Amino acid sequence: MPTVSVCLPVYKGERYIAAAIDSVLAQTFTDFELVITNEPVQDETPQIVASYADERIRFFQNETRLGLVGNWNAALEKGTADLLVLMHQDDLMHPENLAAKVALMQQHADLGFVYSNIRQIDANDHVIGGHWLPESQAAEDTLYAGEAAVKRLLTEGNIICMPSVMFRRDAVSDHWFDARLAFTCDLEMWLRIASQHKVGYLAAPLIDYRAHADQETSRFSRGQEILEYQQAVEIALTEHYDVPQPKLAKQAYAYLRSWALGMAKWKLKSGDFASGVGYFNAWRKIRMITN
Repeated sequence: MPTVSVCLPVYKGERYIAAAIDSVLAQTFTDFELVITNEPVQDETPQIVASYADERIRFFQNETRLGLVGNWNAALEKGTADLLVLMHQDDLMHPENLAAKVALMQQHADLGFVYSNIRQIDANDHVIGGHWLPESQAAEDTLYAGEAAVKRLLTEGNIICMPSVMFRRDAVSDHWFDARLAFTCDLEMWLRIASQHKVGYLAAPLIDYRAHADQETSRFSRGQEILEYQQAVEIALTEHYDVPQPKLAKQAYAYLRSWALGMAKWKLKSGDFASGVGYFNAWRKIRMITN
């Protein structure tokens, strides 16, 4: 059995899938399998994957459309290793990515997951910036107590980039990503793991995260992403703790109200009235349930 399963769910992936696969196969750490689950669409993804002769690649064609969360979970289900990575079809790993994270996970058995800093690239591989929340990223490698990691996620935003995470199979409890959440299922999982485990962070940017207009998650905007963030918070605080967490809930809702109102003001000031109204409505809904 390999040490790591790199799970790569694909939907209309023909433009970037070869680059993503190449970046995985170029890892300095070689004891992994690459599990690819492909949604049933008419494109060249199966042919592109078939052009690789590497025995570590395992390809699965979904018989029916599973959707984003369903395909993520299908890829994880096919993985066999104790350490798991969920890779995006349009992102890239730096060569030392797996090696650095495996080393930390093996050194600290009490870590539920480790994540790293990232670079952002555009559709043409040009570097356009660092992490979307640079002020929340530590300057040095850091180990966080689970409670500290939970608080940061509830009060600073989703500071964790999905493909930068390596997590333990036995840390996710009894299910993979929560299908109730289309946009923030990753946030819910990180909160779930951190409620029971320590978390590691590597300050080096080990992932290139591609920002482009065709991203599946780009359709969540105008306050919808904030309302689903709220839903993930509620699931985490009510289902992953044995006793109520009123202090954490208060801090989380204060952050969400501030986020929504700040976005509303910015969008209205910039002339994007539809988005401004959407964020204002999100602020109002969160305000109503927390008063």
